[in-house]
Order: sequence, then C-alpha cells, then structure tokens
Amino acid sequence: DMSRLGRDILVQESMTTNRAGIHWLKRHLEPRGFRVHPVHFPLDFFPSHIDCTFVPLRPGLILTNPERPLREGEEKMFLD
Repeated sequence: DMSRLGRDILVQESMTTNRAGIHWLKRHLEPRGFRVHPVHFPLDFFPSHIDCTFVPLRPGLILTNPERPLREGEEKMFLD
C-alpha cells in the first residue's frame, strides 16, 4: 500500500505490505533518488488500502480520513 508524491513514496505496513517489503523498496528506490517513508495510522486496525485513509490531492493538500489519523509526529515530513 503506497502513495507517491513526486520523489517521495509513502508506504503503509498492512495486511499485504510487510516491513521486509518496505526495506526492499528503500534498498532499490533510494539509490535512484526516491525517498521511501513508512507511515502509520494507529487507529486503522486492519489496514489494506492507503487510499481509504490518505490521499494526496495536489502539492500542499492531502485528504485524510479523520477516523484514522496519521501517527503523531509523522506529519512533520510534509513541512519540508
């Protein structure tokens, strides 16, 4: 479960995406100039589709599900 924002790829660990897969993405994509960011939604108890929780609409605007907020502190990655 991933969402791409330019050179940034947000990855949610889920029922279909595990930590080993996220590390694989980092190893293969970061040397090519991409940045892989694991993201967490603590109130999403059975994550399966990141686009039901988090949708980038345009630079500077993200639509989020208010019932599944991003883990506190992770929003700082968007302030750069």
